[in-house]
Parts: sequence; C-alpha cells; structure tokens
Amino acid sequence: MKIPKHFFHDRAVLAFVGINTVLTLFSLMYIFFGVLQSVNTTQIIQHRDIFSARASADTSGSINEFRYYALFIFLQYVFGLLLSIRVYVHRRVLSVAILAGVSYLTILAIIVVNLLHLQRG
Repeated sequence: MKIPKHFFHDRAVLAFVGINTVLTLFSLMYIFFGVLQSVNTTQIIQHRDIFSARASADTSGSINEFRYYALFIFLQYVFGLLLSIRVYVHRRVLSVAILAGVSYLTILAIIVVNLLHLQRG
C-alpha cells in the first residue's frame, strides 16, 4: 500500500495520528501495567440487583479478559490508520473524520476499562 505524498504533511491528520498514538499507548500501558498487575484475579462481569439494598455480583470473569480490550484498542488504531491512508486520496475530510472517530472510540474504551477496573471488588 502506497502512502499518499501529503498524508503526513497535513496538520489535521498529523495531529490526530499523534493524539491516537498517545491515547493508544496510554491505554495499553494502563491495561497491561495497571489492570493486569492487580492482585485479585476475578472481575465483576454482571450486576443485576438494582432494586435491592444488598449488592450481589457475579465475579466469575477473569481479569485476563482485559486483554481483549487491549486487542480492540490496538486493532482499531491500526485499521483506522490504514483506512484513513486509503481514503485520503479520494476524500481528505473523510480521512480526518475516521481518525477523529478512532480517537473517540479509544477514549470510550479507556473509560470502560477504567470503570470495570474500579468496580472490581
């Protein structure tokens, strides 16, 4: 695949590629060094008791399932960058929108991983 000549010279593209790279590296480091290094090896995967005063949770999930979030974040970064490169020749605005969408999805994935990590009991 040939990278367009002006792809990395575009300021918006370069800004989003930089933001996506930082977000991806931060999230992967948070998952592998923060979440997976935890002492407890179980994870809350269901919590359905919303009308009762007592809390009950199913903790049968393994903490290693966070690796799938890391894989998702990495794959969306790679495929978003590749798709953006392919589309840049035809539609620059769509290419920048794809990179912005990857940033948005990465931020949402970081929030989900953080919330799941904080709910662990």
